[in-house]
Amino acid sequence: EEVGSVLLFLLPAMGVVESIDHFDGFALVNMAIRRAIEGRKDRLMPIICILTFFLSSIIDNLTSTIVAVKILRRLAPENQEYRQLCGGLAVIAANAGGAWSPIGDVTTTMLWISDRISATKTVLWLFFPSLVAGVLPLWFLRCRARRLDSQTHKESQRHKAKDKKGPNWEQEPLKEDIDAEEKEPITRKKITALIFGVFCILMVPGLKMGCGLPPYLGMLLALGLMWLLTDVLQMQGAHEEEVDSEDHGPPQGGVVSAMKKVDLTGLLFFTGVLLAIGALDAAGVLKQYATMITKLCKNSAVRLSILLGLSSALVDNVPLVEASIDMFRETP
Repeated sequence: EEVGSVLLFLLPAMGVVESIDHFDGFALVNMAIRRAIEGRKDRLMPIICILTFFLSSIIDNLTSTIVAVKILRRLAPENQEYRQLCGGLAVIAANAGGAWSPIGDVTTTMLWISDRISATKTVLWLFFPSLVAGVLPLWFLRCRARRLDSQTHKESQRHKAKDKKGPNWEQEPLKEDIDAEEKEPITRKKITALIFGVFCILMVPGLKMGCGLPPYLGMLLALGLMWLLTDVLQMQGAHEEEVDSEDHGPPQGGVVSAMKKVDLTGLLFFTGVLLAIGALDAAGVLKQYATMITKLCKNSAVRLSILLGLSSALVDNVPLVEASIDMFRETP
């Protein structure tokens, strides 16, 4: 039952996110970032950090990181080292942002579905620590980026002393890219896909707290509403016109086409992990291991948390959290 509830939550959640991307809803986010940067490269790193931090609290960490990488490829295609620094910062911010939201990460979702945490207390108690963990590396990486930028600028001055662009040459690639990308129109359907998709995802915790609806049923409802709206408005993706013109069988565009992009290999991995942990729990192995580490930590919650945190550096978070849920099921 628990394995099924987790999978039935993850599958429609990934479907909603893929639907937003399929209808190019994230184009509005790209345009907002391009206008906020205004050709200044030093603004890109903090904007990527803040965007990924809050975006990962709504969608999963992997998708938010992919969105950040797509933005970086468009806005800083000429500087690979700087793009790598921003990409590393995006990964850190995505992991930190997913920790304070019950729907931001698979592990927090598992804890929330099993009633080990509540949505309100999770946000209130973990937002500030997560913000510190996500923003603090920004200062170190930004200092590194400034040193890298100064070295690049000195080398370019030697090689491009006769360049007519002068000292502002390094801002021109971003400006040219911004001008090229702004030619792509932002339609009402793209805005609708983004706003309604985010609303459907945020609706799930509200239904859980207000009506007691299980999260997986709420996410299935969110996917159904997203599907209904896009069909009513006859929304199409970027490459669906040729497919829809052929009247052979049921329609294959819209959310149906977006669902084909869902990472099923990741879901199968989660399924295998959860079933393996369930088998260990049924055999009594987890209960014995929980008793052993509890004695080792001398019933200290702080020591136990540190031990689990260090273990997550070696073991994947998903089996570690699932094992912790099963090991300390009787702990209030």
